[in-house]
Amino acid sequence: VTLVPVLTLSQLLRKHHIEAFTLIADIEGAEHALFAHEHEALTRARVLIIEFHDEPEGASCEPLLERLTNAEHGSFEVVDRYGNVCVLKPRRQAGDRHDSNARRC
Repeated sequence: VTLVPVLTLSQLLRKHHIEAFTLIADIEGAEHALFAHEHEALTRARVLIIEFHDEPEGASCEPLLERLTNAEHGSFEVVDRYGNVCVLKPRRQAGDRHDSNARRC
């Protein structure tokens, strides 16, 4: 048995002082857990490219995608989509330090 140290996304970002990032993920059905446990960290991403899979129990991935991108309460918007592969970006509030309209140095 080999023990491998594990870091959550939040821990990794904190440890390496990462403010903004791009995430590309094909995690075979663990998307629900990723958004449930790392939602705050994911809202700091510039772009998320994720292949959404149906849940192992057979439930569709569409309700998750709908919750994430709901115009009223969703934290993300769909930039592009091809089948189950989605390009998402967090919705930004005016004045947000990660606001895409903010000046870059």
